[in-house]
Amino acid sequence: MTRPRIKPSMRKVRSAPRSPKRAVKVLAFLELKNLLSGTDKKISIRVGNQEFGLLEEEQHLLVEAVLDAVDSHGAQKERAVLSTQEVADLLNVSRPFVIKLIETRKLKAFKVGSHRRVLKVDALAFRQKMRNEKNEALDALAAETARLGLDFE
Repeated sequence: MTRPRIKPSMRKVRSAPRSPKRAVKVLAFLELKNLLSGTDKKISIRVGNQEFGLLEEEQHLLVEAVLDAVDSHGAQKERAVLSTQEVADLLNVSRPFVIKLIETRKLKAFKVGSHRRVLKVDALAFRQKMRNEKNEALDALAAETARLGLDFE
């Protein structure tokens, strides 16, 4: 039995490229770290009238937390943009159902090229609205059951 021929280009294992968003965060973190380490000033946090100085490790954690809270455009993560599949996963529904919600204007969305995108804030608000409607329907059903004197065991 002969071994299959492998082209030289198939032998190379290419690593996945770094995401540009992560690269921007790393650069921003390094700039902030250099700025903080380049000064003799200590970072402190003021709560009311008390001021708390941070240790070097705590400063590092604070810088990481700030960078994680801010995306590459400087916007808050609450302004994150989700694809229709991500919205479907969040709402625990199918992707075609999400598309139907968008087309009937029950869920706010916009297009990037030919792709639909939804702000995370809008998706979370819609999820809360769905939960409220479900709870109201269940309360109405329970009230009707009690009115009719039906018992379920």
